[in-house]
Amino acid sequence: MTEYSTEPTAARVEREEPSVGRLIGELIEDGQTLVRKEIELARREITTSLDKAKTGALALAIGGVVTAIGSLLLVLMTVQLLVARFNLEEWQGYMAVGIPLLIIGGVVVFIGTQNLREASPVPTEAIESVRKDVEWIREQSQSDKT
Repeated sequence: MTEYSTEPTAARVEREEPSVGRLIGELIEDGQTLVRKEIELARREITTSLDKAKTGALALAIGGVVTAIGSLLLVLMTVQLLVARFNLEEWQGYMAVGIPLLIIGGVVVFIGTQNLREASPVPTEAIESVRKDVEWIREQSQSDKT
């Protein structure tokens, strides 16, 4: 006697294993999602690094302009004052005013270069994440072969 299944067709389909085509499709979809997320991570990391670089460059520019203008005006004014008031040679007046200005400008330039050093144009987190993903895929493909 032949027995016929009384279960609905949908119930039998749910219990069946997914097809190879379906698994490959899901794998491709997961890979595409992974790549999109890695690209987004790299984009965010680059944006953060560029923001740090902008801050450092702005500090350098402002420090340079302030140092130049301040040095010029103060040197001219103060040197004349020192020469007239204390009977100094002009070079002594220029040195007395120029050295403090150079120190201040040097500090501002140092701060700007520190900010630029912290900014990295390479998205290191995204690269590391991709390396881990590639390593995991290799491990999975090697375990599938055995």
